[in-house]
Order: sequence, then C-alpha cells, then structure tokens
Amino acid sequence: MAKGAMGVEFWIGLMVCSALAVMQVNAAGSGFPVPSYYVFGDAYFDAGNNNFIRNAVPKANYKPYGMTFFKGVPTGRFCNGRIFADLLAAVMKLPLAPPSLSTTLTLDQKGVCVNYASGGAAILRSSSVAYGWKNPPSFDQQVTLFETHANTVIYEYGIDNALLILNDAIYQISFGTIDVLAYFTQPHQIESIQIFLESLATEYRRLVDRLYTINARKVVVFGVGPIQNSPVAKLMMSKMTPAESKKFCKDVDTAVQQLNQKLRLMVTEFNNDNAVGQPHGSLQLVFADVYGAVSAITKKPGAYGLTDVTNACCGAGKFGAEIPCGHRNSKVCKNVSKSLYWNDMQFTEAANQILFKLFFDGSSFVKPLSVKSLAKLLIPGVPY
Repeated sequence: MAKGAMGVEFWIGLMVCSALAVMQVNAAGSGFPVPSYYVFGDAYFDAGNNNFIRNAVPKANYKPYGMTFFKGVPTGRFCNGRIFADLLAAVMKLPLAPPSLSTTLTLDQKGVCVNYASGGAAILRSSSVAYGWKNPPSFDQQVTLFETHANTVIYEYGIDNALLILNDAIYQISFGTIDVLAYFTQPHQIESIQIFLESLATEYRRLVDRLYTINARKVVVFGVGPIQNSPVAKLMMSKMTPAESKKFCKDVDTAVQQLNQKLRLMVTEFNNDNAVGQPHGSLQLVFADVYGAVSAITKKPGAYGLTDVTNACCGAGKFGAEIPCGHRNSKVCKNVSKSLYWNDMQFTEAANQILFKLFFDGSSFVKPLSVKSLAKLLIPGVPY
C-alpha cells in the first residue's frame, strides 16, 4: 500500500474514533441524543465561509467583528460574538461548527459539525447576484456541499454510525432576507411578487425534501425577520419621499409575512406526512418565528434587557448604517449588550441569546415544539 494511502486511512480511522467518542461523551453529559449539527443560511449564520471565497462580498474578517466572545479576533461571523448555532453548540456540549470551506478544517471536525452558511446567500442564486453579492453559495449549493460530506460519512463510518450522526443531528436553516431585499431594490424584476414568493417557497420545499433524502430528520426552519426595521432598511427609506418610504415599508413587510406563512405551511405539511412508512417518515420540522420574536423585542425592548433597537451598534451616520461596521470612521456603541443590531442588519450576541432562549426553551414564537424538545426526540430506526 502506498505511503500516502496509509496516511489517509490513518486520518479516517482517527476521525471515526474521535467523532464517536465525542458523541458518547455528549450524549451522557448534555442530556440530548445530538451527536452533531449542520447549519445552512446567510449572514445571520455564517461562521466564516466567506473568508474562503475568492472575491466574496460581504466579509466580516476584520475588527471589531468578534470583539466580545472571540477575544477580539474576527472569525468571519457577522456579529460581535456568537451566533445561534454557537449557542446551541454550547448547550449540546458540541464544538463550534467550523466553516465548510475552511482550508484548515480537519477530518475529525468535519465528521461532527459543519457550517455551510454564507453571508449574502439566498434561496435563489439569482437573488444574490441581483443584490450585488459575489459568489456566496445558494441554498441549493450549500445542500450539495453537505451531500458530499454525508456520503463520505456513510462510506467511512458505516451505515449504523452514519445514521446516528445524520439522523439525530440538528439542521438549522435561515434564508430569505436577501431574496426579498433583492426583489424590492432591483428595478429589473418583471414577475409579480406573488409569483416570486411562490418560487421561493417551491425551491425551499424542494431542498428540505432533498435534505430528508440525505438523512436529515430534525430540522429548524428560521423565518425571515422584519427587514423593514433593520438599520439598513431605515437608511434606504430615509432617502425616499414619505410616500415612497411608506410604500416600500408596507411592500417589504407584506412580502416577508407572506413568505413566512408559506414556510409555516411547508413545516405543517411535512410534519403531517412524517409517520413511519409515509413519504417523510420520522421527519420533524420546527418553525422559529424570527419576525414575531424580533417584533416583540422591538416593541418592548426593556422587557428583554435592551435599550437600542433602532441603530447599528457598529457603524456610523444615520441609524449607524451610512458607514459600515469596521470601515474607516465607524464606531462601536458604548454598551453592545443593550443593542439589538450589531451592524446594519445582523444581531448582537445579546440579541442572539434572547432569540436562542425563546426558540430553545420554548415560547409562542416556536412551533410545533421547542428546539430543546426537538433535540430530545428519538428517531425511529436509529441504532441508539
């Protein structure tokens, strides 16, 4: 056998042993039968994939990104600290999911948890292009990357261990913001908003079904938040006439709510078809109502420990959005933990912690069950 082949086999063996050992320790220590998790989405969930995409826009690989949790080291997360997936990992006693495109990703890390999210990504590839972002992998492309990984897991771990990893993993999905923004900010759109939203829902449904065929069973679908409340949207509207601003706000808000309703319906339909023996047997979806949760926080920020739900904490100018976070002359607010928005669109770690508690522990903003309950589910057919 060639020396190089022996090296590969050694690392594969180490990967299997390491991952299985981690799974056993976590199952005993966290109280959840969750050996891994996988993340798909846009800038809200990006853990640094854009750092490894040539000419990718946007990026968050410069200070002050990462200043709160990562000792001032920018990781590529569009946040001052941790994102939702990181908080879930802490509770599950799992490692932070590294970016799938990382050139330093080790084999044992790849077998446990992986993050495919990319800032600027959308449900449709065309939305990212229309909005001006270069090269972020779309929802479909992210699933393709995961499929390659899943096939490797099955081949190298054996079917029983692979099912334990893939079936019991928590799959987190967050898309739609860029799609809606692209539709309303690009003048070349020719199809009606209703046709466009239906195309988004159809593609979303197709890709969730595709994840199911790759052995995903526990899926959290994050709805689109109130885009019109973000600093970047407020800045856009401030440059419009009062009539234009009112129409833009109403149109965007209506589109977001309609898309969220389509995603809710998708969750319900998949869950109604998940009995053993049915087309989506053992599949359990959860809908995390980001729109409702963020709207509630915005209406009564004090109840959630926040004071500023209007401006970007990191940035400068009107709404903290005229000069992007980390650019020359941008500033960081005095009390990051009291702000909802970190930059002109993404949330602070403090806000992510609030959302995590609402979705994980359970509230009116997560249906039909909490993420905690989802994590505790035992999947029929999995060799526990």
